[in-house]
Amino acid sequence: MDPTVETPGRVELHIGGGAKKEEEGQKKGEEEEMESLSVGENIYFAIVWIAVTAVMILYLTEISSQYFASKSNPNTIITFTQELSPPLPKVTICNWNQIIEPYVPCDFCDVELVLCQDIAHASDCAMTKMQIASVNASNGIFNCYQFNGDKNAVIKSNSIGYSGSYSALFLVNNPPLDDTLRIGLQVSLTTVEEDPDVFNEDKFAPPAFDTYFSIQTVHTIYQNTTDIPDNYRFDTTQSLTGLTRKNNDNSSYISVSWSFQTLNIQTITYAASYTLQNFFGDFAGMIGTLMGLDVVKVASGFIVAYTAIKSRSIFPLQDHFNG
Repeated sequence: MDPTVETPGRVELHIGGGAKKEEEGQKKGEEEEMESLSVGENIYFAIVWIAVTAVMILYLTEISSQYFASKSNPNTIITFTQELSPPLPKVTICNWNQIIEPYVPCDFCDVELVLCQDIAHASDCAMTKMQIASVNASNGIFNCYQFNGDKNAVIKSNSIGYSGSYSALFLVNNPPLDDTLRIGLQVSLTTVEEDPDVFNEDKFAPPAFDTYFSIQTVHTIYQNTTDIPDNYRFDTTQSLTGLTRKNNDNSSYISVSWSFQTLNIQTITYAASYTLQNFFGDFAGMIGTLMGLDVVKVASGFIVAYTAIKSRSIFPLQDHFNG
């Protein structure tokens, strides 16, 4: 049969028309076969989705545990910063004995300031730097003196040791003989803005001695760990020196001295090694990895490979992964 058909005005050439239609029909059949999934194939894809979801949940659990563990067990970083003239703490010195409420007369609960010496400036600090104070604590009142309690005139120091010390001498009445009573002073060191927790204090000065407190300023910083605000505290090393003034049956002398042991401020930083930014970064990284690999597409590739083997053609796989 002549493939060339002549008609007036044009010539049409038909070459292999039947073969082309046959190829298109075969490709259409393959696509319909790929689109029509059997029950087994649906179960297979369900398992793939469940596996991918399980991997994501497992990964989220792991990085969540890492985040909370890092918050509860942060890294500790200790540094020292030199200050030329750091502020001295507010020093609250109280009688060890408390006036119990409702008010009951207690003459051995008072404290009297005898003298205060500013060693660095060789001057008297009784009138200029010491103020009488009453501190409410628990169910009673403590009679006290405060040094450096004015927020508008914070006292600083550029000297350490004895050369930069302040020394205050007190006189207290002796309590009656009783196994439950004590004689002495308690000393609280706080920032100027803070109120002393006198009832829970753990620094004391006994009679007949000068108790010297060597002070180290400590700044604590919490980075991404807890809701505790940054704070300052004053660590001390204590030593005793005997007084030459003699006590009597009615009263006792007690001396308290203090100064910086160093002008360096110790900074303790508690920093979480795995932060919220790390958490979301890792989570986004896992999402990106799964999207990059296209796990479901890879899994469905096995089904397409089966179809390609049946059709003895690699084109289904190429179309699947290049599409």
